[in-house]
Amino acid sequence: MTREYSFTQWVGLGIPLLLLIGLLIMWGLHVRLRLPITELAIPVMGYVGVQILFFVGMFWAGRLARKRNDYKAAIALGGGYCWGSGILVLYYGNKWGLLTTDNYDYALFSVLITIAVVFIAVVARFIVPSKESFRP
Repeated sequence: MTREYSFTQWVGLGIPLLLLIGLLIMWGLHVRLRLPITELAIPVMGYVGVQILFFVGMFWAGRLARKRNDYKAAIALGGGYCWGSGILVLYYGNKWGLLTTDNYDYALFSVLITIAVVFIAVVARFIVPSKESFRP
């Protein structure tokens, strides 16, 4: 049985942890790549912002999934999170010389994420049993 968190508990536990992870990412990039903190602040804040946005939304999506066995919102949020964070990683990885990407990579990445989300949605729709099948 999973513990049911209130919204304030969910946010109170998760957001400080995400902010700490953002600071650790910024410190690691600063130490490893010798990039100035001022150059790292905006991209890391954007990355943490994407995480916080989807983390807060996942509270309601998770509740919907548990109560109604409806995973559409969670799948959409998960796909959006993967796409948003992936685009940020591709863009800044290329900008800082960690990756070599071009516009074709962004389009291919977007298509692959879309295919994965549709596949997961189909699997969840047809393979995950409904709550009615568990009732006596």
